[in-house]
Amino acid sequence: MIAAIARFDRRRWGTAVTVAMALAVSAPLIGPAGYDDFPVSSYPMFSRELRRTVDLAHVVGRTGTGEERVLPPELLGTDEVIQAYETVRTAVAGGAAMLDELCTSVAEHAEAELVEILVVTDTFDVVDYFGDGRSPIARVEHVRCATPSQGEVA
Repeated sequence: MIAAIARFDRRRWGTAVTVAMALAVSAPLIGPAGYDDFPVSSYPMFSRELRRTVDLAHVVGRTGTGEERVLPPELLGTDEVIQAYETVRTAVAGGAAMLDELCTSVAEHAEAELVEILVVTDTFDVVDYFGDGRSPIARVEHVRCATPSQGEVA
């Protein structure tokens, strides 16, 4: 009889633990949208609605024939793309003087066939980008400067 009671208590304990774990795991479903806390997470970095477009501030070089090339991060003083992006973003936020300085610095180190440098913010459709939509859907030109061999750009 005592063994039967002990077995019954173990079952109740096991059931209670199972129910508690199920509630803990499903808690993100019952809580407010976007709630995120340790140890239970709704993983908002994956579950939140994402924008269809992304704005990317970067530096572009243009040849005499009008061909544009996205310039490598090394021309911005780093080999890290995120650092290069932050350098451009900071210059855009900093205004005309910072943009002119950045543009001139890049122009001094650009390939000889480039005639001008542009600091732009391009807007891309992130879904189309991975198909055939590599061209930006919108562009804001912040500054443009000539490479040293070309002189002034109007």
